[in-house]
Amino acid sequence: MESVIRPADPADIPTMVTLRGHLFHDLAASGSATHPEAVRDTTWQQTCAEIIQQQLAHPDHHYSVATTPDGAVLGWGHAILIHQLPGPGFPTGLMGQISSVITASEHRGHGVGAAVTSSLLRWLTGQGAEVVDLLASGSALGLYRRLGFTEPHSTALRYVP
Repeated sequence: MESVIRPADPADIPTMVTLRGHLFHDLAASGSATHPEAVRDTTWQQTCAEIIQQQLAHPDHHYSVATTPDGAVLGWGHAILIHQLPGPGFPTGLMGQISSVITASEHRGHGVGAAVTSSLLRWLTGQGAEVVDLLASGSALGLYRRLGFTEPHSTALRYVP
């Protein structure tokens, strides 16, 4: 099925939050969740919807959705333009981060995630991002490598209080 890629709008938010919930279930099942014991908790969903709503209007955030021709959301992703300090080879300090690339399970393997990620990359580079980082689950590493992502020169660390 051919998908349509477009910027997200407020009407997409309920489906986006539902798909995000499915992602957490998948991460818990694969052993990749930070808090697998909390996967059934849904109290985060209203706050998530409110944050997406706010970010849709923010110039440093961009959400792309993949839909069927009749508008059903198949997947989505989020890009953030981050204003860092400039440095050698990084004269503007603009970088991007892509996260939450989520495809409905029944549509995985059909190019939805690649199309969403490519859309987010176009937006970030169009905004002047000089480097783009990506937060990915292990199951999608092949996809992201095919799109040109490589291992960073720095080590990513995480602190969970």
